[in-house]
Amino acid sequence: MKYQLNSNVRIVQFNEIFCFRKGIWDFNEATLDIRQESQVLKAVYCEMISALFKGQAIDITAFEERLDADDFAKLSQVIEALYYSDLLMQEDKYAIQENMMQILMGGSRFLAEDGQEMNTASILFISDVDFVNDSACELAKVMGVNIEVASDELKSKIQTTDVSSRLDALVHRQNMQILIEELKVYQAIVVCQERLNITMMRHLNEVIVSLKQQLIVGFVDGPFIHACTLNPPHTADFDSLERRVLARLQDHTLYQHFANQLLPPTQSVSQAFLPLLNILMNLVISEAFLVARTGNSKFEGRLLSIYLPTLEIQVQDILKMANSQTQGALAKLRYEDQQISTREIVRNLLREDKE
Repeated sequence: MKYQLNSNVRIVQFNEIFCFRKGIWDFNEATLDIRQESQVLKAVYCEMISALFKGQAIDITAFEERLDADDFAKLSQVIEALYYSDLLMQEDKYAIQENMMQILMGGSRFLAEDGQEMNTASILFISDVDFVNDSACELAKVMGVNIEVASDELKSKIQTTDVSSRLDALVHRQNMQILIEELKVYQAIVVCQERLNITMMRHLNEVIVSLKQQLIVGFVDGPFIHACTLNPPHTADFDSLERRVLARLQDHTLYQHFANQLLPPTQSVSQAFLPLLNILMNLVISEAFLVARTGNSKFEGRLLSIYLPTLEIQVQDILKMANSQTQGALAKLRYEDQQISTREIVRNLLREDKE
């Protein structure tokens, strides 16, 4: 397996100490000190880091013959630690990331020359503001993205068709089939809302996990605006996002202070919100463009959050929860067989009594 330096990582050298710094302004740092290592291992580290400096990929198996078992084990542990710290990435993923950067910087024509074509399948767009729907259609038309604005009937069906409850497995399976038939024609689903409909999001989450679709989400949440792309099973789902990230933010005193000053939910959207929604719309349509062009996105598995009062920006990974309803260990249990079998046994007993 070949590795390359992540695009937002730089290496700083102090004699025989190498610092891997991730980030631009507020960076995290990992330090590699090779002063106590053998001369052969030092030479390998220097050769490896020199290749990373030049933007080349490294393959640690190429150094196996030059090192003894202990030194090669040390090298493998260091590379593995750098990889799981997101300081190194696999070569194929690095190529995808570079392609996305070319697209974002206006170089998408180079992908067309390589024979790669945009996926023309529809992308479902869901919003609760007409201005956002109109703006998204105009932007998508210019960018060549085929989006379809969800009708009120479809949004109502998604919200009212309960697929998040598993009390009745037969009804759950029937409801899942209804939504799957409605949504399977889309390559991805984009949600951009001023007031996030949690019930709808939970139902969409069940469907995208089943269909392995990407869900691009942008929404206003108290004093924050958030944007992310969920791509189960490769990333966490909305259940993990809601319980791990959003619940923690909503417990914050600043969030509570801001939320108490919000307008009642029955009042129409204030004009002051339109610029914020326009920012979100541009973010999610850009993500949809990347998904259509490459099948990947910049925010896949990551959450971009902007704290509006100070414009503080943070990007964090969305980690999976072990007890996620759709991807956790409990989700793999076959409750439906137990429930349906029990129900059928009771019906048969009642039928025999009547006879």
